[in-house]
Amino acid sequence: MDSIPQKHATLGLIIILGMMTSLAPLSIDMYLPALPFLQGFFHADASAIQLTLASFFVAFALGQLFYGPLSDAYGRKKPLYAGVILFIVASIGCVWAKSVEMLIFLRFLQALGACAGIVIARAIVSDLFRAEEAAGIYSSMMMISGVAPILAPIIGGSILGTIGWEAIFYLLAFLGAIVLLSSFLGISETREPSKRSALKLSKALESYSSLLHHRHYLTYTLTGGLAMAGLFAYIAGSPFLFIEHFGLSEQGYAILFGANAVGLVLGSQINARLLRRYSSTSILSRALLCQSLCALLLLVQAYATHELFSFVIPLFGYITALGFILPNTTALAMAHFTSHAGSASALLGTIQFVLAGILTWGVGSLGATTPLMLGFLIAVCGWSAIAVFLMLKKRAH
Repeated sequence: MDSIPQKHATLGLIIILGMMTSLAPLSIDMYLPALPFLQGFFHADASAIQLTLASFFVAFALGQLFYGPLSDAYGRKKPLYAGVILFIVASIGCVWAKSVEMLIFLRFLQALGACAGIVIARAIVSDLFRAEEAAGIYSSMMMISGVAPILAPIIGGSILGTIGWEAIFYLLAFLGAIVLLSSFLGISETREPSKRSALKLSKALESYSSLLHHRHYLTYTLTGGLAMAGLFAYIAGSPFLFIEHFGLSEQGYAILFGANAVGLVLGSQINARLLRRYSSTSILSRALLCQSLCALLLLVQAYATHELFSFVIPLFGYITALGFILPNTTALAMAHFTSHAGSASALLGTIQFVLAGILTWGVGSLGATTPLMLGFLIAVCGWSAIAVFLMLKKRAH
């Protein structure tokens, strides 16, 4: 269905794209306050409950590999519709899960649907905008999608305390329906038929292979992925750390989680304004340095003191730095691949969420629900991100 031309309707486009990319963070963050409760509900241990997160991340990573080539071959809209419909059905299915194993499987399907939104949103931006413009668009999209981690835990905690955990998934299904309707009415097809290529497995594998051997692409994809992995280590461990270790209520945890998410939104909006004067690369290098320093302070504070406030301040700094890092690494990674933006977007997301899945598994396996262990994992991610950036940039030159 045609709509108003996107380049003259940037605000409307940004809102819809932001909603598309919000399905995943909403599915993660609205669900977080329920993790300790579900541990008792299903009579499972913490590591089994954390697998409902890990399975989501793994499916979110793997699913993107399919949506990329599909959107390059058949256009952006049809794969998007299929993914969002799967998300809606799986969300409703989660309500009827009778065991933690069934919930793990349905969360896997839910993520397979949700990942269509983020892959195709990035591809649409790449279809329409150049690299520097794209970085600004990603920052603006992050303001929309960034509202999700601010409000979602608060909403999830409130629902858990009043209606029950099942209502969280009904609400997610309803939000999926809104995304489906708004994308149908508000976005026109941006992948012209003349640019589409036949869907062949060999061609898709060749495309992914060329991306993996492109140093520019790999530099920014790994840098953003490693920095973001620290965020997902925090997401996986924070419910148990703040609710069980520090003794916060579900509502208190939700407010604290939302406050940290404000830093992500704040950073992305400052980044959008800095891009008017500075290059993406210069902003990125300084943001990585700030993040690595926050990671060091986080680890020192976790070792030296067990106070909540001392742990949260450097954590806030780490998350705020992501508001500068993620839009710029995404725009720089995608800059040279407009001809197969779907595949480039898919592989970028896959690498990032494979790293997220590994860290989520690590949180459960290592029992990283204490300040020191969780701080250590987050710090390793931050330091690895800047190390990879400096090493690969040096080799590229």
